[in-house]
Amino acid sequence: MSAPLRFLIGAGPTHEPIDPVRYLGNSATGLLGIELATEAAQRGHSVTLVLGPTHLQPPKGCVVMRVQTALEMLAALEQHFHHADVLLMTAAVADVRPARVARVKLKKEELGDALQLQKNPDIIAHLGRMRRQQVVVGFALETLRGAEAVAEAARKARAKCCDLVVLNSPGSLGGERAADVVFVRADGSSEELGGMTKVDLAKRLVAWCETAGRLQK
Repeated sequence: MSAPLRFLIGAGPTHEPIDPVRYLGNSATGLLGIELATEAAQRGHSVTLVLGPTHLQPPKGCVVMRVQTALEMLAALEQHFHHADVLLMTAAVADVRPARVARVKLKKEELGDALQLQKNPDIIAHLGRMRRQQVVVGFALETLRGAEAVAEAARKARAKCCDLVVLNSPGSLGGERAADVVFVRADGSSEELGGMTKVDLAKRLVAWCETAGRLQK
């Protein structure tokens, strides 16, 4: 095997607090990111896993940074990005967060007025603009189908400076399988993989990154 690569993986959801007991979030578990970290470590690569809140345990043999919010995830990824060869951004980062976090639990009747939202940073676009020779892989979960979905994934690849966007559908959330997987490049070329376990997807994707990463060096 050639020299090992340095993988940086963002995984899991983010929880954006409303008050001490409530948050905005989603049903992502971080399983795919954990499987990618496991596969990369087993293949002899160094792995830093930035992991949002999840009940799943991260693999051994990785540096694990636990985060809760999008801003915390961005700070952790920024800290390690310049030293990475590959960024895999599987994390399901919340698009928005409350503009203010209440110090005490809000009453139900207060929630409507309290939930003023502001956008979270687009983490992969931010890091993509900072890239030097890193391989950058993003993920796009779309309800669009067919050529429309591929075109949207290619647009995201260009806009976010990604080498590859892994297109999938909402059936991928929360389970052990990924649904409707397509590898899409910025030029619109694509490879349709269909449904597969997240373990198998991790194997395919780490192998793809190994080839791309060594071409970049």
